Amino acid sequence: MTFLTPLLAGIAAAIAVPTLVILYFLKLRRREVEISTTMLWKKAIEDLQANAPFQKLRRNLLLFLQLLALLAALFAIAQPEIKTEQSGGFKHVILIDRSASMQALDGGPANAEGADRITRLAAAKREAIELVNAFQEPGLLSGSGDEAMVIAFDNAAEVRQSFTSSKPALRAAIESIEAVDTGSSVREALKLAKAYAPLPADIESVERAGGLRASGPPARLHIYSDGRLPDAGKLAEDPNKAGQEISPDDDVVYHAVGKSDAWNVGIVGLRAQRAFNNPSRISIYVGLQSTARVPKTVDVQISVDGRQGEVRAVPLAAAQIKEGTVGGVRNLRPRTDANTGEVREEPVAEPAVNAGELIPATGGVVFSLDRSDGAVFAIAIVSPDKDVLPVDDLGYVVVSPAKALAVALITPGNFFLPDALASMNLSRLETFTPTQAAVMLTSPMADEFDVFVLDRWLPEGRDAKGGLGKMLPAGRSLVFGAVPPAPLGMNDLGPGEPTVIIDWAREHPALRNVGLETLLINPGRQTEKSDGSLATVLATAQGGPAIFEVSDPTTRGIVVTFDILESNWWRYPDFLLFILNSLTYLGNEANVAGDGVRPGSVLSERLPAAARNVTLGLPDKTRADLLPTPDGRVAYGPVRHVGIYTVSWTGPTAGGDVEVDGRARRAVAANLLDSEESDIRTLEVLPLASRVVQAEPPGGQRPTKLWPILLLAALAVVLLEWFIYNRKVIV
Repeated sequence: MTFLTPLLAGIAAAIAVPTLVILYFLKLRRREVEISTTMLWKKAIEDLQANAPFQKLRRNLLLFLQLLALLAALFAIAQPEIKTEQSGGFKHVILIDRSASMQALDGGPANAEGADRITRLAAAKREAIELVNAFQEPGLLSGSGDEAMVIAFDNAAEVRQSFTSSKPALRAAIESIEAVDTGSSVREALKLAKAYAPLPADIESVERAGGLRASGPPARLHIYSDGRLPDAGKLAEDPNKAGQEISPDDDVVYHAVGKSDAWNVGIVGLRAQRAFNNPSRISIYVGLQSTARVPKTVDVQISVDGRQGEVRAVPLAAAQIKEGTVGGVRNLRPRTDANTGEVREEPVAEPAVNAGELIPATGGVVFSLDRSDGAVFAIAIVSPDKDVLPVDDLGYVVVSPAKALAVALITPGNFFLPDALASMNLSRLETFTPTQAAVMLTSPMADEFDVFVLDRWLPEGRDAKGGLGKMLPAGRSLVFGAVPPAPLGMNDLGPGEPTVIIDWAREHPALRNVGLETLLINPGRQTEKSDGSLATVLATAQGGPAIFEVSDPTTRGIVVTFDILESNWWRYPDFLLFILNSLTYLGNEANVAGDGVRPGSVLSERLPAAARNVTLGLPDKTRADLLPTPDGRVAYGPVRHVGIYTVSWTGPTAGGDVEVDGRARRAVAANLLDSEESDIRTLEVLPLASRVVQAEPPGGQRPTKLWPILLLAALAVVLLEWFIYNRKVIV
């Protein structure tokens, strides 16, 4: 048994109990009166009230009953609770996590003999069914009995069963939940629970989608998860605002599944790239993460189109607990100095409620191989020392056939750019004057080039409103010394004072390893980003954005607003590296493969405009028909599982597509690559916005509040005391 407010009950007891006992110590102060006899006044001389201290305390049934009633009331003030298996006629919302980490194989043995260990999701479903089996059945005395609804969630949520008291329907809904290879978010699940849960009893009903929501006691929320919910501590928790995910009065029960000391090694990064100067050379970068508290060495194997290849051993250090944390909470607390009023942080002792904040160990490996053809590469962790989560031990990357770029340089005259581009490994380089380019860009010849390099010139074109002006051409462009207008550009405010670069996006592919600290621009260019501009600023000078990127479905470009001949940039090797990075980023997309699509997001591809009869092959060998938009875009999703998704259609190919049996095909890789999901340690508490919910022990036990029973008992004792008192007076 536990008490929620023992201090309040103790204070009340310290006042009320002595007061009651003192009243029985008081004695009557009598007045002398001469009478003939006391034979008939035996009852009258007994002390029916007291008005003077003190008399000897005698055994008194009324005092005992009054003390008993008072103690029952005091215990009710302490709010005692006990663990019981009975549900007591509540409404329940069962929320079951089905994200990738719930596939960890530490949910417990499948049978009493311990054979065939099961996933966390299977254990969660088993516990949820046990809860349903313990529900109170509808009956004459119990009314409608317990009701529940079932919600499955990952980074999205869906209702699998609305409120019902049918145990078979609830069990079937729970059993139908299957794991997906996505991240996890509890926010949408709680929003769904709020939308379907009963309103407070003082509100009759409210309109909502699908009908009226009945009033009644609030529902109890049961969360079955391993606690790896990154947004749990960020949930809005304001009872005074409508639409909040959770409030302080919500009854939240956290059912933890899995082990708090479980470790895992997973693939969290994957990228392939062909060398710019040697496109047949492929480098595949694999990033690994380990949450094991001891060093690990894992074997990583690469396979090409299903054929096993090289195996590399990768050592990983031990994961570390972050210093300054106890139980996942900083062991520092603000304290105010009573003399100075200064607020400072001081260490305090706090209980360890969760495993401490972990710093995973990271590492990686690079596979290099020669292959000019396109291929599907599979990367797998094949170590005999297996962890319990297999879904992040496998990753895929799709690499298109090798391709050298064709570049068109459009310039009124530049002594440096032609030589700089000629030094690069391009399949084709042609130079055009602005007059020649105006004709070329409107002819089929424009389709022969992968990237246009525009030097101090932009072609004329019509915007969405039909107006004529300077703008970027369709396709991929690298621009120097010209500023296209919004929306694919910025406002050009003209020349400015000499300037330098004050900040730039060092991690952007075009600026990776490019230093701009020595760049001087004289005169500078003043630019301003207007409302509605689609530009992303990559480098900022004193007069405004100096380098930016723009993109829409038909156009993509990197724009350098100043003339490079009016700067010292062309004198440094960083400028050549910038051109190389930009050409690779803009036009060499077929030679760079990222991590593909993430499970939980939408797969979106742009096919040739003439594509028809489009289908999508899923990793489980099923197929889905897709309907392309007029510009050739298709979408499917959200994607739920890791693997290779194959888009096929009747019509022409593009880029790295291949043709098989008369149909064009394009492979798209889906990988988990989620460091949060790869950390599979089960949390023993669930931290919410303003409170921490302790994990419930298995078996469906819940706290039962005893204060209503104690208050009823106190009332019964008071009624008994009143009855005895009246009989004593009358007799």
